[in-house]
Amino acid sequence: MQYSPERKKAGLKIGEHRGKRTASQQLTLSIMPDRTILPEWENTPKKILQKSIDKQKDIEQGFLHGGLFYLGFCEPDKTFSASLNYFIGFARLFIEKLSRISDLETLRHEAVINLSENELDRLIESVPLITGAEYITIEMLEVLWAGLGISFREQIQAHDGTVATFFHERNPAIHLAGRVFFHLVENKNNPAQPFAFMATYSAGMGGDGTPRHLPLKHAIEAYDEDDLLKLLSTVYRAAKKSKLIDNLWRPKA
Repeated sequence: MQYSPERKKAGLKIGEHRGKRTASQQLTLSIMPDRTILPEWENTPKKILQKSIDKQKDIEQGFLHGGLFYLGFCEPDKTFSASLNYFIGFARLFIEKLSRISDLETLRHEAVINLSENELDRLIESVPLITGAEYITIEMLEVLWAGLGISFREQIQAHDGTVATFFHERNPAIHLAGRVFFHLVENKNNPAQPFAFMATYSAGMGGDGTPRHLPLKHAIEAYDEDDLLKLLSTVYRAAKKSKLIDNLWRPKA
């Protein structure tokens, strides 16, 4: 099968039919010998609901325009093909790691997201039976991971708003890591309670390139009311789900 340069970049076969999809087809992602990820519609014995087909059509268009990075903001679905769910999971791992960086607003395009050897091994072990599975190697996954980093850097540099709005525009269900931290510290002033929790917040990067943490009380002086509410919003959300955080944040009388 030959490819034109434009179609090869988009991952489309020349002459590929892009007409109406039926309830017996689903979107798959195949790996070509040159490691191109090719979206294709294949027949399946399962009956696929129209709602799922519409989702997959949207994902196909998003993938063709936004590549693997787009998949990181998609949700896996049991009605999707194993290959589609695999690459959604791979890209979501990148987005999840990215969203957990507490200083992401400060770092923005300078953020570095690594993939551990154990994670690579698990990704290799979990490759499903898909067309071109033999081409999926650790080296290929590392190249794809680096490509996700490049996509984020390019897109966040072109984004005028905050990192939070960047994520919200792509998937409102993904929340960034908060900048408030609770530390267990020694309480020398009270022998009966030798340990206490201290709250700090991330205040950007220090001169040595590591996160700089300040006591939370300093935020009252540094921020106006709106920014203070944004800073504390993740604590409020955590307190609703965790009794421990709720007790730390709002001690009961």
